[in-house]
Amino acid sequence: MRWWAPVLLLAACSSSSAGGEDPPRRVSVAGVRFDARGVSAPIRVTVPERSRSLAVVVRGDDRALYALASLETADGVDQVRIADDVELPAAMREAYVEEEVGLMPGDLHQSIRLGTFTGIYPDRPGRALPAGEAVIRVATSEPGAGPVDVEVLMPPDDGGRTLPVNVFAVSSQFSYSADRLPFMPGLQAILGTAGIEVVVERVVDLPGTGLSRLDELSRPQEPPGSRSAELALLGGAMVPGDALNLFIVDAMPEGVIGWSLGTPGPPVPDTCYSGVVASHAREKDLPRALAHEIGHFLGLASGRHRPFRRDLRRPARRHRAGARQPHVGRRRRAHRRPGLRGLALAAPALSGSRVLRCFRSAAAAFRTGAHRCVRRALV
Repeated sequence: MRWWAPVLLLAACSSSSAGGEDPPRRVSVAGVRFDARGVSAPIRVTVPERSRSLAVVVRGDDRALYALASLETADGVDQVRIADDVELPAAMREAYVEEEVGLMPGDLHQSIRLGTFTGIYPDRPGRALPAGEAVIRVATSEPGAGPVDVEVLMPPDDGGRTLPVNVFAVSSQFSYSADRLPFMPGLQAILGTAGIEVVVERVVDLPGTGLSRLDELSRPQEPPGSRSAELALLGGAMVPGDALNLFIVDAMPEGVIGWSLGTPGPPVPDTCYSGVVASHAREKDLPRALAHEIGHFLGLASGRHRPFRRDLRRPARRHRAGARQPHVGRRRRAHRRPGLRGLALAAPALSGSRVLRCFRSAAAAFRTGAHRCVRRALV
């Protein structure tokens, strides 16, 4: 996958021109239907000038898999480029269910998801998003599952660098307050090397939810019915706004310290994939674990990335190459340097809201040398 390609919660989604002449930066289309091949009707949007990225959020049936079948930009190029002979429903089920990797065929790096899908373009340096008409087609594993709702977000390239977060203490054993977040200075220092300023907006205690101990690890990513997805829905309903929700729980599966609910996660706060989860059991590791998983949520990913684990001598069981896996602890070869080039990579896809406007460009982040510091947190 790419690296910091955020598509988080977008604030500046209306027309960017005072005179109302520019196209809207947020477009919603309801009731998009699929043909027998599992390909949707075309969705046409106009990309405004000086757009940082194009983010697509698809919401449909929780039993169906979704991704992009094609994305034709204004220069006439299909950025997905899936071979014509690929049977999409079968290929999606094979990648997600059988291989437990969940990567979509084609040139665009996509994580196939159940129920709610997020995709971003551009996803790497050297790719540009031209202004003008873009044509999007969605793919599904279940053509008969019914229509989907699609939201397209095209945030301006305004050089934003602030990442707002909400912190949830999901526990009856510990609590946080605005002036007592022991892991925050370390997290701010790590992301600060990449020019990102982390700002805490709200601190919320969540005791007695029954969700403080997450004892299951799903592959390739969390499904809509998982306990961490339930936690994301609870947090999104409690706290309005566009900040990224960080959930700190009592415990996670053995050795695992954190995971992201999406790579990338949705740029909207009210889905079952909206958030990052980490364990309080190893509080000293929280800054690195959170930096790693925030990177994944913003779209950064490695070809093989494992959960943030305490003991790397034993890899997580049954994980397969390419699958999204929660953050693993120390040991340099565990991630095979998944990232700092990735971190810089994702920068151009940072979209929209205050969360997504963290980098002016991938090249700028990479040239600062910050990637070397962040890599130490990501590998």
